[in-house]
Amino acid sequence: PVCDEGGEVVDCYEGPACDGPGYTIGNFPACDDSVCSYDPFCCDISWDSICEGEAAADPNCFECTFAGIAACGGGGNGGGPDDNDGDCCSANGTPGCEYNDCEAIVCGIDPFCCDISWDGICAGEAEDFCGGLCNGGLMAEVGNEEETIEDGNTEKVDNLVLFPNPSAGQINIAVEDFMGESVAMTITNTMGQRVWIQRIDVLETSRIAVDLTDSRYPSGVYYMTMYVNDAVLTKQFVLSK
Repeated sequence: PVCDEGGEVVDCYEGPACDGPGYTIGNFPACDDSVCSYDPFCCDISWDSICEGEAAADPNCFECTFAGIAACGGGGNGGGPDDNDGDCCSANGTPGCEYNDCEAIVCGIDPFCCDISWDGICAGEAEDFCGGLCNGGLMAEVGNEEETIEDGNTEKVDNLVLFPNPSAGQINIAVEDFMGESVAMTITNTMGQRVWIQRIDVLETSRIAVDLTDSRYPSGVYYMTMYVNDAVLTKQFVLSK
């Protein structure tokens, strides 16, 4: 289905810029220009899954957003709740979530959420990309150097160590205290855009190396967030290339 959103007819559920790898630059110029202004990789090299996620969060790429889908007035798999799935705004333990439109957006960016389980990262993506569906949510507000959401886990913040910091692009995360646990990690820039995700089912090493030397990760301030057990831990770091 299509609708007229802002004077331009768009696909309510996909939209060209939401297609990820294989998207042809020029299909939606306003979105291209906006995303590529802060991530030139998307236009210079390839429109990959990170570009897709950036498009979903970019107000100039309206057809990727929950609000844009809602403007089409339903149809397809619909925007209403599905009793077979859990809450979109929290880790629900099942694949997918109750609002099918939001589910489609999040799983298009992060297939894990529909293929395996709707966990804390999926809930954070719902908060980021499903425009107002979630009130509050799991993710910390970007801005503070160290934040945790669960009051009972503040002591664990000191156990998340990044080095060197500042870094020229190679970041090491010391995670010895979390060995044997299931962890998920994200990196967010100062615009609130998630630029990196990694999930580890069982952590078997005391150090995780992250390569951010690619030109798509410019110098600046970033935030590493780790989800482990009931804790959400965030550390600020600086790339200086």
